[in-house]
Amino acid sequence: FFADLFDNQDLTFVVPLVGVGLFLFAISSTMVYWFNRLKKYTVNSRSKVIFSGVSEPLKIFFGSLTHGGVWLVISVLIGHVVTTFYLVKSESKFWSWFKGKQNLEREVRKEYIDFPRYTLTGSVLNRLAQWAHIGLFSAFYGLWAVGFLALSRRVVMTPLNVIATSFSQVYFQRITEIDDARHLKKHYLMFLGRFGLIGLAMIAVVWILPDNTMAWLFGAEWTPVMEFLRILVFWFAANFTVASLSFVNHRLRRQKLIFALDLTHFILVAVGVCSAYLLNYNEIQAL
Repeated sequence: FFADLFDNQDLTFVVPLVGVGLFLFAISSTMVYWFNRLKKYTVNSRSKVIFSGVSEPLKIFFGSLTHGGVWLVISVLIGHVVTTFYLVKSESKFWSWFKGKQNLEREVRKEYIDFPRYTLTGSVLNRLAQWAHIGLFSAFYGLWAVGFLALSRRVVMTPLNVIATSFSQVYFQRITEIDDARHLKKHYLMFLGRFGLIGLAMIAVVWILPDNTMAWLFGAEWTPVMEFLRILVFWFAANFTVASLSFVNHRLRRQKLIFALDLTHFILVAVGVCSAYLLNYNEIQAL
């Protein structure tokens, strides 16, 4: 179904792997939060290095042998397998602790019922919004435009997300220890300013780069990426600035607000791209 929908037969083999990948990602994410609680940041840092150290060389290796996108997905899947195994083996106490907390589940579920009720739904909407433009662009404008979108994300958004994700793990643990509202607000505004400056610096760098930058780095066929990137960089910078700091809303238990924002974000993305297509806009106009 997905292969026919997006006119990409590789998806026939990719989609069955998604469930396995998500399962491993769920386990490793749970373990990451556990190690944050114990302030064992070294373990989490190593897990990220292991994931990249395994998956990226495999991508290069398989990519040199075949042009099939399936092997890129398999490379990521192998990275998740190795990373999950490392995290689970690093802390055997987690499982004994978990088994000994039979009554904790009921207590936590009652106290934090708004987290799964609103945050889970909001997270699904947020992820859909993050990737809806990729799916919709693929359906409306073909893989040509998606390639430029994907490379733009890789060049700018991925490095920023590495910083944001690493920071967020420590930040969330830190703000749970702050009880004074004024101190929490001051702490939030301080990092908002710092991240905002980094985002503005990234926008400035992208806009002063020569038009042929991507052609010089990746080949002449990638020349149009700079036009895409100069539009997308504003979104990348804004996303980077608020992504980690948005954890403060979890700290304040403002789940309904998070859900409302995620819903608004999803609607804007979906309506925006669909409207652009119905108005016969080209790819740049749609962005």
